[in-house]
Amino acid sequence: LFLNSLFFELLVNLPRIFGFYQPTKVLVLLQNNNELRPTGGFMGSYVTFIFDKFKIKDFRTYDIYDADGHVSNYVTPPEAIQTAFQLGSWRLRDANWDPDFPKAAKTILWFFEQAGVEQPDILVAVNLSAVEKVFKIIPHDLYLSDYDLHVSADSLWDIAQQYSQSGFFPGSKQKKEFIYDLSKELMNEFVKLSISSKIKLITLLSNLFEEKDVQVYSVNPEIQKTFVDQKWEGSLKKPLCPISVPFCTPERIEIVEANLGSNKSNCCVTRKMKLEVVKNGQTINHNLKITFSNQDNDQNKKWGGRYLANIRLFVNDKVMEKWVN
Repeated sequence: LFLNSLFFELLVNLPRIFGFYQPTKVLVLLQNNNELRPTGGFMGSYVTFIFDKFKIKDFRTYDIYDADGHVSNYVTPPEAIQTAFQLGSWRLRDANWDPDFPKAAKTILWFFEQAGVEQPDILVAVNLSAVEKVFKIIPHDLYLSDYDLHVSADSLWDIAQQYSQSGFFPGSKQKKEFIYDLSKELMNEFVKLSISSKIKLITLLSNLFEEKDVQVYSVNPEIQKTFVDQKWEGSLKKPLCPISVPFCTPERIEIVEANLGSNKSNCCVTRKMKLEVVKNGQTINHNLKITFSNQDNDQNKKWGGRYLANIRLFVNDKVMEKWVN
């Protein structure tokens, strides 16, 4: 009955989400999780469009620096951001510092407002890894005729980096033009998918929300409630004990990792974690060991390099901070 009520709530709000009653403005943050940040990855680019009666209109792509350069107000940055970059002021490109996406979304939207960008009705964060998984649904490589390129799930990362990094400077157009052409071709392929592939895509989207590869936030309270109820909003969850489990001690342990080395070294960083939990009366002691291994110290090899990361450990209401270098 509960699941049915959630499904009914989603159905009721789908017309609002997809602009049936009035156009819905959407802003999509494209996050590169090869440069980890608290909400998923570095926000290198963003996309805006309008849902108008279930159709996408006015589709545009931007480099994050397009808006970032128009934020003139001084904002005190988080201590870790200031330590790593020494920029003096907090910037839009680093605004996704809170791992709780609804909180981060409000900060990100504030920065966009300061940059003169019209407030969207819905903010979406999409990781590069999500796009790679979506590519696997398409039965063939994507061909971009203007670039004479065949793009697949396996080659997406290297090709995207080539157009994002090589010869890039703030204000250059090559990255946003490539993302625009790639996105348009990808949407064309979605229309042509078979029924079975569309079912796979819907199942995949459900998994992407669960894994926080896609997170959504709406300034509309009714739509946001639907996102929260569907568990699409990417918030940090409070620890709860099941009613059926006696003598349970609720506990939350969250590890939030942020790459502050200005590179994409998460392509090649692996970790091993070992957590020991010992309860002594009313006291719970934790011993967490994380071993990092960076397989790419050559910056010319895979856009990687030295790994500089800020690690925050959320244990219930306490936060501990460490640096990895």
